[in-house]
Amino acid sequence: MNILGLDLGYNGIKILWMGQYYKIATTINYYNDSGIDFGEVEVYEFEGNKYNVGIVAEDSFTTTNFDFLYNFSPLMIYHILKKLNITEPVLIKTGLALVDWGDQEKRDKFKERISTIHVNGETITNQVELVGPQGDGSFRSFIVDNGLSNNIPKKVSIIDIGYKTINFLHYENGRPIPQKSKGFPDHGVVTIIKPFTAFLENTYKMAFSEQEAIDIFLTKEFIYNGEEQPKVVEKIAEAKQQFVRKLMNSILVSENKTLKLSNVVYISGGGAYMLKDIDLPPNVQIGKEFNEFENVKGYTL
Repeated sequence: MNILGLDLGYNGIKILWMGQYYKIATTINYYNDSGIDFGEVEVYEFEGNKYNVGIVAEDSFTTTNFDFLYNFSPLMIYHILKKLNITEPVLIKTGLALVDWGDQEKRDKFKERISTIHVNGETITNQVELVGPQGDGSFRSFIVDNGLSNNIPKKVSIIDIGYKTINFLHYENGRPIPQKSKGFPDHGVVTIIKPFTAFLENTYKMAFSEQEAIDIFLTKEFIYNGEEQPKVVEKIAEAKQQFVRKLMNSILVSENKTLKLSNVVYISGGGAYMLKDIDLPPNVQIGKEFNEFENVKGYTL
């Protein structure tokens, strides 16, 4: 049975299938039939309603809690299966944020929820393995990519920077240490995207969804009335610096001793790119590429 790796984030779903990486936006919208037959729009009937998946819009559902993932993961997985033309049963390997992983009831009901999917009058059954909390896959990737399977550093800390949550995981002699691991909900990249969205709305007097703001933030490009907007690029640089200062001086201050005593501190996740040009202690490493895919890669190893 082939493995479908999924890292179900609150901003995007990272996918590993047959050696290829993909990403789709974690966006769900009610389908609005405008009556205009223009372009191709995939419509899914799911639990009594019609939806679009992966389309960025102002009316996209809020995607910042476990309930959203629980309610809509079957629909998003169905969308992924169809986009990748997967017709046979697969083994889905995935995980949850650290703050949710610690709740056995959540793990059990989430696994059951995505094992059997009912969409468009079709029932799809797959095997599901919840591998570990988000960040654990990054640890696995780091060890394998660096050829350390037989020589794992004594102490390794993982800082997994996601859209909503920062996951801090600590390992000693290759084993996770729950007492030194901690989730920081609502401290991820969302903390700078929300004010950045407000900046765009106040500056340009129009509404922006958070997903639209993220796209602008990541591309560092915004055209308004046919002209590039350098003040937006400046605001992005300022927001990145603020996030880094907050990360190091506030969020992780309680983990300061663990970080300093770790042989390796490995930073991963979609937010890792913000630390690329920052001077960091010698024991801190950031993946050279594919930071946001390291977790899903590790889930499949």
